[in-house]
Amino acid sequence: MEDGLVRVPLGPCTCPGTPHEQDEVYLRPKLGMARALAIIKELTAGDMAVAEMQLVLGYSRFGIAEWNLSNGTGKPMPVDAEHLAAFSDSDPRAILVAVKGDELYAGEVTAPLLTMAAVSSTSSSETGETSQTSGTRPRPSRKRSKRSSTTTTQTAGTATTTVSLDGDSSS
Repeated sequence: MEDGLVRVPLGPCTCPGTPHEQDEVYLRPKLGMARALAIIKELTAGDMAVAEMQLVLGYSRFGIAEWNLSNGTGKPMPVDAEHLAAFSDSDPRAILVAVKGDELYAGEVTAPLLTMAAVSSTSSSETGETSQTSGTRPRPSRKRSKRSSTTTTQTAGTATTTVSLDGDSSS
């Protein structure tokens, strides 16, 4: 097994012949740019519901490095495109992998998306492709908020309690 892989327990063995006690998937600790971009490509190809499903499936297809899942041979199935797709598409336990994958990979996947969005936004505003109005309006000035007032009350003891109207109190 590769060093540094993240173990995701899937529960009791469901493999034919039960060759081990528990099914497990091992995720890469990081996707790497090529795998992250592959997920991004799938995300940007459809509508939002499809994108969310592709993200979940992508974490399984591109994140799994090893597993102990068997198809009855007593040995783990190959971690290849066919078996990864079958696991991601039909095994309800893929959601466990997706949850862990989201913890591990969300930043790697969203960072390039944010960069692409920023570049796209900058380039469209430089070429005048935004929907700005021709006139300019001055921005309203922001007023500073007033300081909160306080009330001081003498209590039955000799301590003085100060209560701020914003909820803070001190003795």
